Amino acid sequence: MSWNQKRSTERVERDLDNLPEIEVKKLERDADLESLLSPSVCREIYGAHAYIDVANFSSITALGDTEDSLKALVKALHIYQRGLAWIVETVFDGVRVHFQGARLHLLFYRPVDDAAAITAKAVLLSLTVRDFVRYVFNPAFPEFVNLAVCAGIDVGDVIGTQNGMRGDRELLFVGAAANEAAKILDSGLRLTSRVYEQLSAQLQGYCELADADRGIYRLTGVGKGDLDNLLEDHDIAWNRKTAEDRVAADIEQFEINEITFSSAIEPIDFETLSIKRNKKALAASLYADVTGFTAYVAAAQTEEAKLKALEAFHVMRSEFTRVATHDMEGVRVQFQGDRMQVLVHLPDGNAQEIARNATDLAIWLQSAMEMVVRKVVPGTESLHIAVGVAIGEIVATKLGARGQRDRIVIGTSVLEAAGNEERTEARQIGISKAIYDQLLDDVQPHFAWSPAAKCYVASDLTVTTQERKKEAAKYANVGAALSVSSTGSTFRVTREEVRGATSVVPTKSFGY
Repeated sequence: MSWNQKRSTERVERDLDNLPEIEVKKLERDADLESLLSPSVCREIYGAHAYIDVANFSSITALGDTEDSLKALVKALHIYQRGLAWIVETVFDGVRVHFQGARLHLLFYRPVDDAAAITAKAVLLSLTVRDFVRYVFNPAFPEFVNLAVCAGIDVGDVIGTQNGMRGDRELLFVGAAANEAAKILDSGLRLTSRVYEQLSAQLQGYCELADADRGIYRLTGVGKGDLDNLLEDHDIAWNRKTAEDRVAADIEQFEINEITFSSAIEPIDFETLSIKRNKKALAASLYADVTGFTAYVAAAQTEEAKLKALEAFHVMRSEFTRVATHDMEGVRVQFQGDRMQVLVHLPDGNAQEIARNATDLAIWLQSAMEMVVRKVVPGTESLHIAVGVAIGEIVATKLGARGQRDRIVIGTSVLEAAGNEERTEARQIGISKAIYDQLLDDVQPHFAWSPAAKCYVASDLTVTTQERKKEAAKYANVGAALSVSSTGSTFRVTREEVRGATSVVPTKSFGY
């Protein structure tokens, strides 16, 4: 299968015709978001969004170079996720949205609309996770480089929704607070000025301005004793001994010899995976992010505008999924807000074919956005996508607490693909050197090394521009004679000698 503009247009038009009536209301009371939210039932939720990540995760994944070390890595990540989920949901009464590899997205919205309470929870949660990792998790796994936790926190209104099917439903939050929390992830524990302004003087005392231009603060000077006092003042029952006992029980429960890996000889089905059943493959990882969507949603101030934004969101998600899984037969890993993660792999592990397929998929996604979505879906004229791609050995699995297991893909190439996407701009595709080196002459010339993006980048590359450049290449040799003939109003240009045709020598390439 391949991408086709007519088929893609028909699918998007069908989606628009079949959209359910969407309801957007303000969330005014506590609710089970997973039970409440759906593509048609959406809520405006005032909340503190936090992303907790492992700053040195790339160095941890690089250690899995033998099967035993890889088993140990999977086990450690599984226990890490279980520990964080317990802290978020049981200790802090927060909402664990999902893990994206080692990165956790979480939300605090209870008590409803209580800005001081929810921002304090988010800040104290980040400090508690750092405490857990330093004094509980790292000592339990001395064979690994000590994990270093970083966090990003923001607060504000977002629109909550959920879609998917057959165990593949995902909570999604559309809005600036969810995006900005992820964007400010760096080193340390960071928060926006919007969070800082809602904190008590006591908590503000542990914040220092890290980036005046962006209004970003960093938490500092919080030792064990300080954290214990802060948690006691906020009636949060954090107990290191309880955490140690839980980790020790998990280490005993999940035995290394029960963790298995098998080759991905058919498309990876995440629903069959667990800590005990993992897949290994040479695969290309791809991330596609809708650029400008946060501003698009923020500008939607009226009820009608909000509904149109959500309709566009659902249609884009549906079409991007079809391009990835139907047109290319890739494996969609998950959506992360308006960003999609995909795997492309083959049974025989043919690196050149995988690289080409993944690059084609990136081009097709750009084509679907530029040639279909922006033309067919009302109000999307300002939107584009950026795509990042990399190739390497990966492990695919589902980890975490029972009933809350997330699709996880481990590998340095996964992080590389995400970085390529984050450093590229709208209408660009960023590919790793390993992808670039595998491409043939019909595709490779579209890409050039970008020092800023730290990868090879193609701009405005769609199926149409690819075909135009291919046609231009036929006539690239200046000075080569061409035959021009006509039949009625139709003209034919060819390198072949044609009886009765006019022979011309073009002065430059005219394929565009």
